Amino acid sequence: MTWGQATDAQLFEVYNASLVSLGILPARGQSIAPYRVTKRSIAPFFEPNYSVRLYVDIKSWRPLGWNLPSNGVAYEACGHIWFDEGQGCLNVENHPEGKIYVRLVAGTCFRAACPTCYQKWAAREAGQIEEKFKRISRNNAEAAVPGYGRPVHAVISVPEIDAFLMYNNLDILKSKVYAIAKKVGLKGYCVIFHPYANEKMHEETPEKILIDKSTGDFDLDSLREYYSKMNKHINFWYVRPHFHIIGYAPRDYDNPENDAFNEDTITKIYKETGYVVRNLGVRDSVRNTAHYQLSHAGVKKGRQTVCWVGDLSNRNYHKMNPLPKFPPRPHTCPECQAELAPVRWDPLAEVRAQVFSVDTFSSAKCLDLSEPGPSPLEGMREGGYWIDPGGWRYLYRGEKNHSCLVRRPDAR
Repeated sequence: MTWGQATDAQLFEVYNASLVSLGILPARGQSIAPYRVTKRSIAPFFEPNYSVRLYVDIKSWRPLGWNLPSNGVAYEACGHIWFDEGQGCLNVENHPEGKIYVRLVAGTCFRAACPTCYQKWAAREAGQIEEKFKRISRNNAEAAVPGYGRPVHAVISVPEIDAFLMYNNLDILKSKVYAIAKKVGLKGYCVIFHPYANEKMHEETPEKILIDKSTGDFDLDSLREYYSKMNKHINFWYVRPHFHIIGYAPRDYDNPENDAFNEDTITKIYKETGYVVRNLGVRDSVRNTAHYQLSHAGVKKGRQTVCWVGDLSNRNYHKMNPLPKFPPRPHTCPECQAELAPVRWDPLAEVRAQVFSVDTFSSAKCLDLSEPGPSPLEGMREGGYWIDPGGWRYLYRGEKNHSCLVRRPDAR
């Protein structure tokens, strides 16, 4: 096909690919769905006071507006796996069948906008939210704190008359929401803003993501399966700003007249302001709740995705006498619990060892000088594998594997 034979759509596709290769975001995404359409709201999920439902093409990148996670451009090394490197445990005597454990790690930038790394960004942010609650309760994130109770999940939805504030006056909108949160008794909490809603997503209860006991993080296979189910609803988003809150709201069940978070207060707030407050109750898992909300949170340049308010704000948090920050948990072998160390695929190491060993070397005929093959993990996904020990070794002094933290490329 020549340039003269190419259609406008094909030329536009090549143009966008050229922009991406230069690190420039295309003005529009590759979606063929209409950018915005309106539809009469028959049964809106959040508030009954929206006259229309404004659908949004979330695949279209808005450089100065609100986006959803994964809506940007990945760096070149994002998701890259070095198949001949990893973290591993070579203690074959402590492993079944004399195997070794090697964990492949992909390059990650931990950016919300990255279509490759956004899942890990959400998982890491959720872990940090869980840790902040853990440091107060001194137990687990879901445990009760004296004077505060257990963490609850609440949603404050914005009425149609104030929805426009999310575009150019978000601080005013947040101040209104925080004032309402104070009225219903929320004392310390984190806030995750959602500019859009998706009715289809709420038809299914989000599944809990399994925890990998060897790392303390979300299990990678479980995380992939989770997002594969979520992504099928990608085309059903519409403008409906609302704030998800995870935090403490002390309740006084013995004296309902002193209990701020009750139906009477919520109804009064709705009649006076149009804002809808819903208490979704205590959390079985703060981490899973936070991760689900982060997976489709609002992402905008210059704005924090997670904000801490009240007694859990950065200014007041120390007054609650939290535990010190937890040290990073080392990744361990799932079988012998030994800490994983950097390993490398180097099948010629055994040959070199024979060459320099006086006891074992007799002649070149006994050496295997054939060209070594690729790593046995070539083409595998990120994760841990039990494999035969031949060809793998720990790093020598002074050696380093590639860093798996991907940084922004130098513009020069």
